[in-house]
Order: sequence, then C-alpha cells, then structure tokens
Amino acid sequence: MTYEIALSDRTYLSWSLRGWLLFKRFGISYKAQHAWLASDESHCLA
Repeated sequence: MTYEIALSDRTYLSWSLRGWLLFKRFGISYKAQHAWLASDESHCLA
C-alpha cells in the first residue's frame, strides 16, 4: 500500500516535514505531492 502525503514548503511550515520524517524513518511507502503555500497562487504538483 502506498500513501499519498502533501508537503508544503519546509521553509515556512515544519508540520509537513514531520509527516515526511515519520514515513521515511519507518520505511513506509509514500507518494509526495508538493504545495507551495506562500506564493500568490497556491498550487499542488503531482
């Protein structure tokens, strides 16, 4: 099973980093989507 996680810009928010570290540390399979929340037009890339 592969989970999907949404990551924001780590410069501004550490919460997305915490989720990523959990998946990485325990070897859980994941697919990351990156969202830039501090831009004028917030968007998500697959």
